[in-house]
Amino acid sequence: MAGGQKKKNKGLAWLLTCILAVSAVFPQMVYADVMQETEAAGIEASDTASEEETVLLEGIRLNTTSLIMKTGEQKTLMATLLPENTTEQPEILWSSTDPDVVQVAGDGTTAVVTAPEGEGGTAVITVTAGDYTASCRVLVTVQEPMLESMIFMQNSSGSNRYELTEAEEGVREYTLRVPESTNVVYVRPQLRDDVQDAQITAKFTDITSGEEVSVDLPTDEVTSLTSSAGRLLKAYNIQPVELTLEVTEGSYTEVHKIHVVRGTYLGSLQITDDEGGEVAYTPTFKKTVYEYSVHVPSSRKYLQMQLKGAEKTSTVLTVNGEPAEQGSYTLPLTEGTMKVVMQAGDGEVASPYSYILTVYVDTICYVSIATDPEDAVVAVYDADKVQVDPKNGRYELIKGQTYSYTVSAPGYQTESGQFKVSADEEKKITLKQSSGDQQEDVDAEWGGYWKTDDNLNIVDAPMPGSLSSAEVLWKQQYGTFGNYTNSISDGILVDGKICCFQGNELLYLDPVTGETLTKVKMRDKGNSAFTKPLYAAGMIFVPLTNGRIQAFNAKTLKSLWLYTDIIGGNTATALRYDSGYLYAGFADGNLVCLFAGDEDPEQTEEDKTAVWRKYDSGGYYRTGVYTGETYLYACGRSGNLYCLNKKTGQTVQTVKLPDETGIASTAICQDQGRLYFATENGYLCSYPLAEDGTIDTEHAQVLSVDGTIFGTPVIYEGRIYVGSAGKDRYGTVHNPYHLNVIQMDMDGNMALAYQMTIDGCPKGTPTLTTAYAKEDGYVYVYFTTDSSNGGIYLLKDKAGLTQPGEGSGLFYQQSEVNGSGSGTILTDSKGNLYVRYESGWMYAIKSSALYLEDVKISEGNPVIDNGGAFDGQAQNHTVVLEAGTSEITMNFQVADGVTVTVNGQEGASRKVMLQDGTAEVEVVLSKDGQTRQYSFQIRTKSSDATLETLQVSFSSIVYVMEMELEPAFQKNVLEYNSSLYGDGEDREPYYVWPIASDSKATVKVTVVSGVDGCAAGDEIEAATAVFDDQVRARYKVRPSSENKPALINIEVTAEDGKTTKDYTLKLFRDNEAPKITAGTNAVVTRTEKSARIRINANMDGYLYYLFADKEDYSKIPPANEMKTNGKRIAIKKGEQTVELDGLHSGEGVMYLYEMGYSQRFSNGIQVDIPEYKGGDTPVDPDPSGKGDINQDGIVDLTDVAVLLDAVTEGTDVSLEIADMNEDGVADLTDVAILMDQVTKDG
Repeated sequence: MAGGQKKKNKGLAWLLTCILAVSAVFPQMVYADVMQETEAAGIEASDTASEEETVLLEGIRLNTTSLIMKTGEQKTLMATLLPENTTEQPEILWSSTDPDVVQVAGDGTTAVVTAPEGEGGTAVITVTAGDYTASCRVLVTVQEPMLESMIFMQNSSGSNRYELTEAEEGVREYTLRVPESTNVVYVRPQLRDDVQDAQITAKFTDITSGEEVSVDLPTDEVTSLTSSAGRLLKAYNIQPVELTLEVTEGSYTEVHKIHVVRGTYLGSLQITDDEGGEVAYTPTFKKTVYEYSVHVPSSRKYLQMQLKGAEKTSTVLTVNGEPAEQGSYTLPLTEGTMKVVMQAGDGEVASPYSYILTVYVDTICYVSIATDPEDAVVAVYDADKVQVDPKNGRYELIKGQTYSYTVSAPGYQTESGQFKVSADEEKKITLKQSSGDQQEDVDAEWGGYWKTDDNLNIVDAPMPGSLSSAEVLWKQQYGTFGNYTNSISDGILVDGKICCFQGNELLYLDPVTGETLTKVKMRDKGNSAFTKPLYAAGMIFVPLTNGRIQAFNAKTLKSLWLYTDIIGGNTATALRYDSGYLYAGFADGNLVCLFAGDEDPEQTEEDKTAVWRKYDSGGYYRTGVYTGETYLYACGRSGNLYCLNKKTGQTVQTVKLPDETGIASTAICQDQGRLYFATENGYLCSYPLAEDGTIDTEHAQVLSVDGTIFGTPVIYEGRIYVGSAGKDRYGTVHNPYHLNVIQMDMDGNMALAYQMTIDGCPKGTPTLTTAYAKEDGYVYVYFTTDSSNGGIYLLKDKAGLTQPGEGSGLFYQQSEVNGSGSGTILTDSKGNLYVRYESGWMYAIKSSALYLEDVKISEGNPVIDNGGAFDGQAQNHTVVLEAGTSEITMNFQVADGVTVTVNGQEGASRKVMLQDGTAEVEVVLSKDGQTRQYSFQIRTKSSDATLETLQVSFSSIVYVMEMELEPAFQKNVLEYNSSLYGDGEDREPYYVWPIASDSKATVKVTVVSGVDGCAAGDEIEAATAVFDDQVRARYKVRPSSENKPALINIEVTAEDGKTTKDYTLKLFRDNEAPKITAGTNAVVTRTEKSARIRINANMDGYLYYLFADKEDYSKIPPANEMKTNGKRIAIKKGEQTVELDGLHSGEGVMYLYEMGYSQRFSNGIQVDIPEYKGGDTPVDPDPSGKGDINQDGIVDLTDVAVLLDAVTEGTDVSLEIADMNEDGVADLTDVAILMDQVTKDG
């Protein structure tokens, strides 16, 4: 922002001091001259008045002969005619020698002097009355803007800032461009450090009401300009609006004009060449990225550009200023470099963002590559790592460019390298035979992500068929974190073991006990959320993070090779093996084909090279490929369905998915010659394959099922099974959640047969068993969900059903571990299920004939498992009894023929004695050699009625604008205050967030006084919100008055219903501004790691402090940075000595702010900290403290200016610090002495 140069101001300040010294006597000198002339003429005013009726004009005098002003300031001059009783009435004229420096507007003997914005300088104001004149010298210094900066942003955190441009330096006029799609504007203004008491106000027309509004803006804090206090703009209203920021200190107001225009985005850009081929440009299109480039061979004649506006108002699309009709524009190509400017707007008032596309039209050469062996696969890549497909057996390459290549063949070592193209040429590449050996094959009961080669989970194993027939075989936690790289992955069944990974370890688990049999380190962590290992040809392949895949010997888990993708990204797709080759997709862009064999047995981590790569601008994420006899089929996140030659990677077809379906969100599976997958917009897609294996787009079918779909569908005998969820327009997934059954006819037409509503989102691929089809005609389909209890649902279905078969519903859930189970269900030939949870747990579930149907307790008013229906699947249960209960009788209900043993004693009924209000009961069911155990934890109700936490916020989000409590919260302190600064005119609500120490206790909030719309004793109902996976209750308290407190009572009732405790909370506005000072003798003592500093605070609050080296900051850091990076301690009102730690032994600067309980910050100050010299070093104080007028710990030009203002305005100032010459007064002499001291010190 504009402002005068410091060197210039320093010189002007010295001149200013000199002029002031002269002006103190100048008026008397002028008047003395006039009187001398009068006496010489022998004329006296009193005699003239008495002798004649007219009193002649003898002169004119100004009330001052010098003025010191700042640009933008106004002052008043007063002229007096001499003698004052003159009867003449001459015309009085006012003039300025330099109106660019100072302007004067007179009205008789009074004139307003204005120093316009500009560079300042000197000028003379002259007043003329007849033949007489008087002059006033004016010195104008440049007024540095009080407003140092202003940031406009989309959110209060400041992470998404808007574009603000200054029209011309110093004029304080700006253009703010805000995207048309937003309706939110926040502003954070910051004043200069030496501006103490200025008020910032935003003024604009409320777009809703049409009324002029003013919003106060605290300095260095974020304030909304689109709130109930006033709304500056609305989304998609692209009319420009005007905003003014006024900064007022005393009588001076600084005005900043901001023209708010609406920026319009380009939504998408697609480029094809004159042959219809897609042209890749870089970087990938993003509406907030404005520069792109593309290389085009000179053999192309034109580019076809297809543009879309990002928003509905962007109907005018242009390329180089020319209209792109329907978004289409043909760009003729010429040799060399071309610049293309693209915009999307309304053609009238919008301010579209400009997108620059640089087109390089490159000279081409033709290169052919022969290989030995002849059937080797050749892949050539350009500098952007995009594969170049040959045309008619040769490659069309850009002259002067460097290309990389890969040549591979089974039984040979893959060769890769680079070559630079200088002319047409033929290359010959001969491969070396591989010394690799095949790995020993092992039995794989379930070797891949899916059970079948068609990417379908279809088994014939007798999986448990009902809720009452399922029992946990074992459960085990592997790792401690529930995130994508530290949780346990889904498993496969290899060599009689479960193979999975956790973190950076590959595991073999015992499927009977869950015990870890073998584990080895991998080169990186695996992505456990979406992928799992793959077995093929005696090898285990593991998808890792950071673009890696590692291969291991399945018998020994010895590492064989490592592939690292050149673009990278998580391996977020299922691996696919086919005929010696491995296929994998990466989230950042590449689909790769790798020769799976160990080409160099001597290297345990041989660097594997890709046979070919297929780049997609959106990458490959949560998808998986399918391979047929000749072709590979894959969906990229760009919205394309690819048909590639699986051997060479050459693109055979690129099918653009319909806009309404969105991009693919599942893998591709195959059934009866048709490909199936689902999309993020909830569509099920079906594409038939032609006889030659290509995609038949003419007979494709799509069906809208729901809001979104995640899991790959399962197809069996004309029925399709897939889970789905709702989704709002912002992409948020929500209930209802459904299991869908879709009927398909012979022509591939699809129709929804029925849906089953469930709790939790079904994200995994279902598993279908045909084991019971001969008994009851049903197939059993099992779905996992990402619900907190990891619920598994069973859907029983057969042909012709229009609703779920009997026995469908919840199959299994657990309540003992956190984390959702969103993977697939692995099952072995015995029908045992293996399910992973994102918290790192894996459960094995088996069939069982033993089941505890219910338990009855006769005494103590029992609550079993929090009062829900008894869950016989759960092993552990709780019983809560009335306080004082000492014994109960428990009756256990089981099926006929089942024996019940309670704490070692046989019998289905047992009396239980409580000790100190608790008891433990172990129950064992047995029949025909099988056993099943249950555990009951019994206790009486708690009497704890305390709060664990009490928080107050000025936002409906607990951690946003959280307020301070006074005093700090303690369980046994019952009375609190919480305040916030501001005018309170809008009476916006406070939010109170109590948490009881005992989760079984109840909290009731009632009104004492001062709550809007409520009488004393009214209960305030709680709303709920989820933060950090915790459900929090919040109570909304809107004050009834802008200046009176709201008082509420928080009553906590213990679980026993008898014990209570009351907390009171007073909520109010407190606008007292904190102020902190520390003189030049502030540092009392210095130790190696700390310093004791004397400060003075005007109120209780918190001291924020930050120690730094002198060169770290050019000025005092803002309060929000101190709050983030500094430390804080509590301080009291008045002078005190505080000990501040976190120092090093060298010299530095301590920055200090005080924050009051209302969260208002003082201005920052700084204290120089000397070097530590050993011991508990006392610091020599400056006994005088002279010159530090503003008490910020340093003496500089700011102190000169403050003292000058005090002297000229006649305001009080402490003589202890201002009387530089110790003559008992503070005057201009002291200003001059202080100026000398400051300039001498540099």
